[in-house]
Amino acid sequence: MNEYRRNYYHKNIDKMRVHKKNYEIKYTKLHPEKIRKKRHRANLKRRASENKIIHAFAYDEWVAKKNVTNGICPKCNTFIGTEKLTLDHIFPVSKAEEGRIYTIDDVQPLCKSCNLIKNNKIEK
Repeated sequence: MNEYRRNYYHKNIDKMRVHKKNYEIKYTKLHPEKIRKKRHRANLKRRASENKIIHAFAYDEWVAKKNVTNGICPKCNTFIGTEKLTLDHIFPVSKAEEGRIYTIDDVQPLCKSCNLIKNNKIEK
């Protein structure tokens, strides 16, 4: 029986993906409180990580650092505008020891996609 299901899935993979996506949309609409709780737990975990660190730079310094790039992501060299550049910690927050102090030299402006791809890798 499992082999039959596996073969059916592989033959109809596009159909199954659409079915899964539709199910996820329906589930989200039917159970918004569960989705909200799941996102809240993720945010709490992120906030707990961020509470362990200290940002020792002013907002003006961050804006100046973004303006130096002229709206071009330093990693992929794509123009996206300074307002869409996101703050990336060169040494990831998830790997930071408690009480770590981040200066303006420890952060960099990246586009959202590069920041997501970098994830929690240490690179400059």
